[in-house]
Amino acid sequence: MPTVVTAGQTPRRSEPALTILDPAYAASLATIPDGQAKIDGVAVGEEVAALLIAQRADDGFRAPVTYTPPNPPIPGVWIPTSPPPASPVGTYLGLMRPFSLDSADQFRPNGPPALSSKRWARDYNEVKEIGSSTSTTRTPEQTVAARFWAEPPVQQAHGALRKFVLDHGLDVVDASRFMAMVSVTFADALIACFDAKYHYAFWRPITAIRAGDMDGNDATVGDPAWSPLLATPNHPEYPSAHACATPASGRVIARFLDTDHIDYTVPSLTGLGDRHFDQVKDLEYDVNNARIWGGIHYRFSVEDGTVIGMKTADQVLAHHFHRSNQ
Repeated sequence: MPTVVTAGQTPRRSEPALTILDPAYAASLATIPDGQAKIDGVAVGEEVAALLIAQRADDGFRAPVTYTPPNPPIPGVWIPTSPPPASPVGTYLGLMRPFSLDSADQFRPNGPPALSSKRWARDYNEVKEIGSSTSTTRTPEQTVAARFWAEPPVQQAHGALRKFVLDHGLDVVDASRFMAMVSVTFADALIACFDAKYHYAFWRPITAIRAGDMDGNDATVGDPAWSPLLATPNHPEYPSAHACATPASGRVIARFLDTDHIDYTVPSLTGLGDRHFDQVKDLEYDVNNARIWGGIHYRFSVEDGTVIGMKTADQVLAHHFHRSNQ
């Protein structure tokens, strides 16, 4: 299997550089009357921020890490899907120090099925049929769902979380607590997810289906011209990152509200229409199937990714944020 090799440490600046957040920070402070309360509040915030930055120093974030694909290719092993100079995405993530998990591999799954197995053939043929750019079995609504969940995930998620805060009328304290709950869960779920991704380095459908006759399984027929509905992300297939993170956020919302009725709306960034979810299972169903309908993941990958995310959410919520919102 290919290996992930660290290539040094990320240099640290002695002074923080200005960011795109600074204008928003200044505008927000401008709405607060000047006085000792404002001075004290800024001082407390800066002290807490400094402590957190010091605590997370050298945690592996954005450390330079290389991925070496096999040459020649090996059936089952991931080959980058974007040509150079594009680099594989998230190579450092699985090597980061988690926030709550004991280690990045704490919930590492058993891995994808053997290429000789019936499970591999079943999930291969499912995505080959319904995830194709020319699929005749994928419905228009499934196509919309696939494209919806292919929108930029960070911007999409934070738009949904900001809407949740507004929809539920959270004050600054509850909003801050809620965002902390979700953010820690997101971070550790993705750290655990990318640990598994680069540990197993499993090939994407676009690679596997075009080379289907090389996997040693008579039930998988290759199609050299096959293309997925969606552009394939440039990181290993197993497990699905969306499945690791998005259903887990639903579990956090359910815990925060202390009800299974999460009343969660994810706005579209591209005009596809907002998607509303009443329960965690609805969110899980939608995002997980969308990755298959889009032709970029197998069913076993979204299922195992969801397990990682839910276990991570349970770990975070069991050790932090004990107070309910009620």
